[in-house]
Amino acid sequence: MENRLQKIFTQWGFEKLSPTDALLEKLDMTRKRFFQLVENKGNQEMTVSEQLRLQAWLKSIHKIDMRLFDEAGTQLKIQD
Repeated sequence: MENRLQKIFTQWGFEKLSPTDALLEKLDMTRKRFFQLVENKGNQEMTVSEQLRLQAWLKSIHKIDMRLFDEAGTQLKIQD
């Protein structure tokens, strides 16, 4: 079964990914395993625990508070 990780990252505008050691530790996987899952390669399908950890991480990225971009913590003002 093909996972959709690469499609998700492509939709978000990413061509190449390079996970940090901190992220790999959070996901409890090796760099090799991360790329196997993203690229749908390797002999072992994604486990349920890998799927749950990746889903939680993706949800946390999707909900990043936009105030992080503004030092004062106020909403960003976009000018036309």
